[in-house]
Amino acid sequence: MKTFLPGVPALTLVAGLWLGSVPTLAAELPKPGSAAAGSAVAGAASLPGTARLSAPALLEHARQAAGLPTAGLTLLHERVQTSEEGRGPAYLSDIWTDLAGQRLKITDYTGDVLDSVHLLTPVGNCLYTPQHGTVPVPPQRAEVLRWNLRSGVAGLGAASQPGTRLSAAGVQTWLADGPQPLRGNVLEVSWPDGATWQYLLDPQTGQLLADRSANEDLDMLTFTYSHPRAATGVKVPGAAAPQALEERTLWLGSEVLYREQVLTRELNPVSVPHTFELPSSQEKRP
Repeated sequence: MKTFLPGVPALTLVAGLWLGSVPTLAAELPKPGSAAAGSAVAGAASLPGTARLSAPALLEHARQAAGLPTAGLTLLHERVQTSEEGRGPAYLSDIWTDLAGQRLKITDYTGDVLDSVHLLTPVGNCLYTPQHGTVPVPPQRAEVLRWNLRSGVAGLGAASQPGTRLSAAGVQTWLADGPQPLRGNVLEVSWPDGATWQYLLDPQTGQLLADRSANEDLDMLTFTYSHPRAATGVKVPGAAAPQALEERTLWLGSEVLYREQVLTRELNPVSVPHTFELPSSQEKRP
């Protein structure tokens, strides 16, 4: 078993939630709001472009920049290659995200061999491995896994669902102590289950630059996005070194925890009947 959030292997308890096993992570976690934290710094000055848009207009601009379907995003399928900083070879995750049904299936492979499957649904959360069969996923671990329903393209798609609340949080600078601070407009989205997520948007194009949980204990963990491409039903042909549709990085303050390459992405694909079921022990990589 490798993954509960793609790219994060073993388990350790940080700020009350299960996160990746990073040496002395709990001890090194900066206090939110400190200079070392690299948390958002509200900008007094306004930026051009989308800076004065309302929250719904910011969301619509971001959705257009991401190439999301005008009818809405209900199902997302991605194949993601993850490399952890100094932690061995990259591996592949096959991720199905059902935004309409709030279901998530993450299947990890070592080479062509099934390693583990996480299946989260509104009625239960399970982890399957060929070695140990099926066991429940602890609630805290499941909560972090559900970040896949909030971050990136999935989050922008889910943000327009009924019951969500949108707010424009002004101009902010994120990763201020990192090698490349990011500055833009912040859209904050709150879901009926109490989760709140923040999206940093390019002030000119509306493109997603970064996102993170609004939980003050977790705002040091930031996803950033490099050259995301508008893609509807896009698949990249297999190759020895496939070109990524999108590259995203998870940061702890100014430290990189892991990097992901989105190799394929399908928006609102037709799923097969057993998509959200646990596999057999002999399942091979698709």
